Formats: sequence, C-alpha cells, structure tokens
Amino acid sequence: QKQTLQLLGIDESKILRCTNNWHFHIEARELLVPSLPSHLNEVNIYECGLLKKYLFTTPARVYSCPKKYIYITRRKAGTRVIVNESALIEYLQRFDFVIVELEMLSLQEQMILFYHAQIIVGPHGSAFVNIIFSKPGSCLVDILPETNIVPCFYNIAAQCGVQYYG
Repeated sequence: QKQTLQLLGIDESKILRCTNNWHFHIEARELLVPSLPSHLNEVNIYECGLLKKYLFTTPARVYSCPKKYIYITRRKAGTRVIVNESALIEYLQRFDFVIVELEMLSLQEQMILFYHAQIIVGPHGSAFVNIIFSKPGSCLVDILPETNIVPCFYNIAAQCGVQYYG
C-alpha cells in the first residue's frame, strides 16, 4: 500500500491511520478516502486502464534479462501452497520457467515482471492482480482447487486480453 501511494505521489506523512474506529474524528480542507470502484470480483477495462495510467508509467525500465516464463511461489505465505511444489518446480524449470517470490520485489518490479512475462503460473493469490500490467496475449495459469472457484482473476484477464486457465 505504501508503494502504491508513493507511485501516486502521496507523501506518507499525509496519511492518517485509524487505530480506533469508535474514537476517530478528523477535520480537513481536503480528504482523499479510498473506496471500491465496483462490486467484488467485478472489474472493467476503465479500472484496469486507470491502474496502468497512474501506476505503470515506465514500461521502458526493464530487467537486464526479462523473464518470459515465471512461476510465482507462495511458499513463504503459508496458505494456498502447492503440496508437491518441488516436483512442479522441477518440471517447470525444464521449460525455462524462473521461480519468483514476489514478496521480495517492489511493486514496480512486479509490474515490470508481469509486463514481460509470456506465461505466468502459480497458486491462486493476490499477486495475480499484476496481470493488469501483462501484455495482451500473455497467459495466466491460476492453480486453485475445484471447490473454491473465484472468478476475480478470470475477470481481470478477460478485460486485459490475457488468456486465463484455472
């Protein structure tokens, strides 16, 4: 969140944190309050475009060796981890997949990584929102159990021209 606000030009010293919902009162000349632009799991091309416009202003900045095939691991997350992940990683590395721990990258580095990736594979998780910055025609393989189908990344992929496989 801090990195997003920095990219939007909002100084951290201007952020008010509410630690007590019952005794939090403010008076301000100007107040910016975040809100959900649409219902949960609904997204439109306009919202995706806003994120690209205001957050991803420097697609020319690239890694020295852009990664085309990436596997996003959640091993440090502790939830929604792949039980046989080591076997999956061994298999994917045969096809030049690079293993990435997104929590080790800045927001800008994540956006650039997704921008250059042709195929993104990984267990279902919030990091996949970065497909907003992927090029149309790229591919997302969202690993999730049949009993817990969540359409949020399918919807984003459809808006951004990303092929989705769940």
